[in-house]
Amino acid sequence: LLRLGLETIRSPASVVFANGPAMLPLALMHNIRYSSDIVLDVPERPGMVTVSGSAASLFSKFERALLKISRPFVAETLVVTYADVDYMKSLGFESVRLVRNVPMSDWKAPYLPPPIAGQGDDNRKLRLIAMGSVFEGRAYEKLIKAVAIASAQIEIELTVCGPGRPGYLTDLRSLADDLRIGDRVNFIEPVSIEKVSAMYLS
Repeated sequence: LLRLGLETIRSPASVVFANGPAMLPLALMHNIRYSSDIVLDVPERPGMVTVSGSAASLFSKFERALLKISRPFVAETLVVTYADVDYMKSLGFESVRLVRNVPMSDWKAPYLPPPIAGQGDDNRKLRLIAMGSVFEGRAYEKLIKAVAIASAQIEIELTVCGPGRPGYLTDLRSLADDLRIGDRVNFIEPVSIEKVSAMYLS
């Protein structure tokens, strides 16, 4: 962090990109030194990570206060969901742009309509994949419950690929087992960026 801070104040630029609210202190240092415009990327809803004992949970306790302090210095705010546009505007950020976080077009598999019970080939399986960090606040519980509901009508399988707190992953596995879909929900280790597209296409 010290090295990053030194690099930040030694690098003149007219724009500085803060990759998440945690980087705002560095961006503010750059702004003070070079009068740079700050572009703030908000990949997750501020204050939503509540994992006990985690660094993210600790940061979330003062994240909103940091955002309010930084607000006058931020030229542009980027978010990935429609709901976060309104949320950031409610905090006083004037210029908030929605930049969807989606896979590149060459990652798309050929479209096949999902199986519908009683129509066509009932043996076809609907395969879902959720990639990324696994933590509270990302609604994995709802996703698993949705798979349980759908499994009464169609063949369905969910693969969760990403790092997560061991206790939380255990809780999610237990939920799948309690809903009697433990055999339909798979948890796998994170994959390298080079293999992400293959995972979507598999």
